[in-house]
Amino acid sequence: MMDPNSFNLLIFSAAIGFSAIAAYFDLKTGEIPDKFTLGLVVVALAMRAAFSLYSQDFNYLFDGALVGALFFGFGAVLFYTGGWGGGDAKLMAGIGTSLGGWIAPSIADSSLSLFPQFFGFFAAISIIAIPYSLIYALILSFKSPKVFKLARERIIKNWFILCLAVLASASMMILLPPWNLMLTIALLFPPVFYFLIIFTRTVEEVAMQKEVRLSELKEGDMVAEDLIINGKKLASRRDMDGLSKESLKKIRAAKGGPKTVRIKWGIKFAPAFPLALAICPFWTGIMGLLL
Repeated sequence: MMDPNSFNLLIFSAAIGFSAIAAYFDLKTGEIPDKFTLGLVVVALAMRAAFSLYSQDFNYLFDGALVGALFFGFGAVLFYTGGWGGGDAKLMAGIGTSLGGWIAPSIADSSLSLFPQFFGFFAAISIIAIPYSLIYALILSFKSPKVFKLARERIIKNWFILCLAVLASASMMILLPPWNLMLTIALLFPPVFYFLIIFTRTVEEVAMQKEVRLSELKEGDMVAEDLIINGKKLASRRDMDGLSKESLKKIRAAKGGPKTVRIKWGIKFAPAFPLALAICPFWTGIMGLLL
C-alpha cells in the first residue's frame, strides 16, 4: 500500500533521474533532448494519474498539471527574455509537474507557510543558480571586456523596470510581517535576479554567438536574429527547438539569402536543476546555515 509520502518520494526520484540525464546531455552536446524534458512531463502526469485513481483523490493530478504549467510559464519568460534555453524551460515544466505542492502534499520543505510548497524549488534554484551562472558568465566575460560596458548600458536604459522590481520587493517586505532576514533575502530576489539575467544575456550575445556558413547550419541551431529571406520568415530566434529539418531545407533552397547566419548558444544551465532538486527539501535549513 502506497501512502502520499512514498508517492512523493517516488516521483521526486524520477525528477532527479530525468534532470540528471538532461544535465549530462547538456554538458556533452549543448542540447537537451525532448525525450528527457517532455518525457518527464508525461511520466510525472502518468504517475499522478495512477496515484489519483488509487487514492481516489484527483487533486494529485490537477496539482501536477497546475504547477507544471506555472513552472513552464516561468521558464518560458526566461527563454523569451534570453535568460534560458528552450530545453531548460521544458525541463522546468517536468520538474513542476513532479513537485506539485499547490493543492496536494509535496516533498518540498514548506516551513515558511507564507509560500506554497513548491516555492522550495525556486529558493533552491536561486541558491544554486546565482553562483553557478555568475561564475560561468564571469569566466566568459573576462575574455570579452565589451560585456561589462554593454551590461551597464542596458541596466541604465531599463532603469524603470529595475525600479519597479526594487519597489515591489520593498513594498512586500513592509506588508508581509513578521519581518526577518530570510524573508528579506527571498523578497529581494527579483531585482537580484534581474541583474543576473541582464548580465548573462549580455554575455551570451557577446561571447556566445558566431557567424556560420549556410552549409554549416545543423538541426537544433538557434539563430541569433529572425532569418527573413524574400519577405518570408524562415527561422525565428524565439523557437525553443531551434532549426528544424524543414527550416534548414527552406533556408538552403532560398535564393537571394545571406551567405552566413549568426547562431547563438546559451549557458549550460541544466546541471543546476538536479542540484537544486537535491537540496529542495532542505532549503530553509540551508538558508539558515548561509545566514
